Parts: sequence; C-alpha cells; structure tokens
Amino acid sequence: MEGPPDDLPTFTSGTIFNNFTGLQPNTTYHYKVTYDIGNNGSVDIDAGDRTFTTLGAPVSMAVSGIGATTTGAANTVTVTVKDAQGTTATTYRGKVHFTSDDPNAVLPPDYTFNATDNGSHQFSSAVKFMNPGTRSVTARDVANGSIGGTQSGISVGGSAITPPTASITALPKWKAATTIALAWGGASGAVSYDVQYRKAAYSGAFGAPVTYLSATAATSAPFTAAPGTTYCWSVRSRSAAGAVSAFTDETCTTIPLDERSTTKTGTWTSGTGAAYYKATYFSSTALNAKLTRTGAKFNQLLLVATTCPTCGKVSVYLGPTLLKTVSLVSATTVNKKIIPIFTQAEVPSGTPLKAGTVVVKVVTSGKKVLIDGLIFSRYAQ
Repeated sequence: MEGPPDDLPTFTSGTIFNNFTGLQPNTTYHYKVTYDIGNNGSVDIDAGDRTFTTLGAPVSMAVSGIGATTTGAANTVTVTVKDAQGTTATTYRGKVHFTSDDPNAVLPPDYTFNATDNGSHQFSSAVKFMNPGTRSVTARDVANGSIGGTQSGISVGGSAITPPTASITALPKWKAATTIALAWGGASGAVSYDVQYRKAAYSGAFGAPVTYLSATAATSAPFTAAPGTTYCWSVRSRSAAGAVSAFTDETCTTIPLDERSTTKTGTWTSGTGAAYYKATYFSSTALNAKLTRTGAKFNQLLLVATTCPTCGKVSVYLGPTLLKTVSLVSATTVNKKIIPIFTQAEVPSGTPLKAGTVVVKVVTSGKKVLIDGLIFSRYAQ
C-alpha cells in the first residue's frame, strides 16, 4: 500500500485535530496518530511518536541595555520576561513597574505587555539618573512581585542634579462631603508634579499608590471621593531637567459612609434635602430604634448627625461594647455635625484596628434623632 485509503482524513503540518486541556507549562508531551483501517481494533498505520513542548510560565525578568552614562542623560532599557528555562515567555501580558536605587531617577511609567511585545519590550530614552555612582534599575510585575529582574552595576558619572522640593496642603482629618480640594506646590525650579493617593474602604485595607495626576503643571485640583473611604495623598515635583523629588509625607482624610449603607431596626423615616450629607438622612423618635453597619474597621469612629434644641440622644456600640452615649442637643440646629465617638491616638504601623459591627441606638423617646452618616477613620499603615 502506497498511502492511506481515500476515505481517511488528510493531516498537514500545523493541523489542529484536538484541544489539549490541563497541560502544565514548560513540559514536553508525547503523542502519536494511528489509523485503524478495518475498524477492528488493530493498528494498520502507525505515524510514530511525536512531541510538543508547552510554553513556560513567567518567573523572572531580564533588565538590560543601559551602558555607562551621566546624570541627566536619557537611556534606553529593555525588559524581557523569562520562564524557568531562561526562554522568553512570549505570552506574558502582565503590568511592569520600575524602581531604582537612585531615589530621584526618572523611570518609565507602568507598562502592560501586549501580544506584539512577544515577551520583550524596549523603553526608549526612558531612564535618567540624577545622582552619580553605581546604580541599578529594577522591573517587577505589579500583581506578582516575585517576577522581576534588575540591571545593576550601571556607572553614572557627572554631578548630582538636585530636584526641587515638593509640598502638599494638609487635608482635614474628615469631612462630610465627597469632594476633596487638593493643593500642592514646590520650590523654585519645579515645573510639574505627580500626585498620588492610597485608599482604604471602611471594611478593607490600604491598597498600592494610585497615580491621580502625572507631570501636571497645575498646583490644585478637585477629587471626587467614594463614601466610606480614607484617602492618603502625596506629591512630588519635577525640574526642567527631569529631576524628580521624593514623594511628600501623606496627608489623609476620611469621607463618611452614608446612613443609607446601614441596616434599620425599628421605626425610621427616610428623608432628603440639600442640607444633608449626600442629600439624605434617617430620622427617628422611637426608643431603641437602631442603625447597624457590619464589617467596620477603624482607628477613629465619628457620627454625622443633626443637632438641635429638641433633639434626643444615641448610644453607639461596637458589638456588645458601649463606646459612647452622646446628646444631640444644641442651642441652634446644626446639620452634618461631626461628633467623635471613639478616638485612638495615632498608632504604629501594624497595630490592630478596631473591627466589628457598629450599632447606633436611640435612647430617648419622642425626641428627634437624625443620623446622616458614619466616619470610619484610618491611619495610614
């Protein structure tokens, strides 16, 4: 027989005849194709053993391309993602972040690899050192910090280029509004600024810094914040030569969680009006009416409420523990009044937060209690 019968399928190089699932990366697999011409369970044609090797998962990065240089000079750097065998991981689609042991270095912005990169990307004229010496540049995957690499031993000559210092106007610790007015500046020679923040929801942890404005010449901007969130802001300045300062210390502010995010027990009336936080409120005159918020984490707890000459009292609990009983009586009516319930002195990093279920309980009868929100304030950790 010179070849298979006419009724057999013809396979050419590259034909996909099945989908393999559950394959491991960086692994060689063997397969063979056989023909049972008589459909009697015997092998009439054996195509022989074949192999294929799956691509490796990314485990490291090679950072290269920067030769001896001088301060202020633009340098090109290349990042190539590697698997465990040292082969380029062509399917890598992660985001890369750059750092350097020169704290004032100009570095490429975060970059997400795409299909045309095939696992390697060149950042042209994207690195400038501002301090002489032996320097390094590191690239690292944003989601998985174990995937990274460094080019070290870079000789940088010349004189140090000093960046202008930056400053940011301190924010109030908390405010009953969702708009944050930001303002910043720099010493003489600052031509642009980078503004960033970290945030923590009332029930979560602080995340990584998020760039709000990059290389902006502006010195102020508004920001629309999410209710129930603490924001910590910092800024750095940049000179005309590209020298970048360190980021300033953070200034933090917390936006209240709206009362509509609590669970009502007992008799409450829902109201609206421009005078209230987010234009809403809950009101009650019923003894033992409650508002409950689960999953809270905080260093400081404050109540947003209305005070008035005929208002009543509330008790605030964390779980079964009474934190404070407060009177909402005042000589005149004051809306969006921020009332401290629990305040904890600024704590070292790693100190456990207060956490649990917060309950606001009406402890008077026939007297108005109007609740507008809760502030779960956090110190930057």
